[in-house]
Amino acid sequence: MVETVTFPVFDCPSCGPNKLLSTELSESDELQMVCMHCGHAAEGSKSLRFLPASGLDRFGYEVEGELETLGCGSGDSGCASCGSNSCG
Repeated sequence: MVETVTFPVFDCPSCGPNKLLSTELSESDELQMVCMHCGHAAEGSKSLRFLPASGLDRFGYEVEGELETLGCGSGDSGCASCGSNSCG
């Protein structure tokens, strides 16, 4: 069975559709989802969804067709296979 890596995306009011989300601690120490590009909070967003890694380019835009493989340290999203920026 092949495991599909998915990333949370949403339509950011500031940046546009299909922006990658990251998790941050708020001032009250609660986890919140925010736009990885501008930091806009995604709470209450009805557009939150998960797209497979193959459906995103490294800037979080939805793309069609095959993707170039993301290597380590490529932008905010890191390595497509392990999700970090440090797998060598």
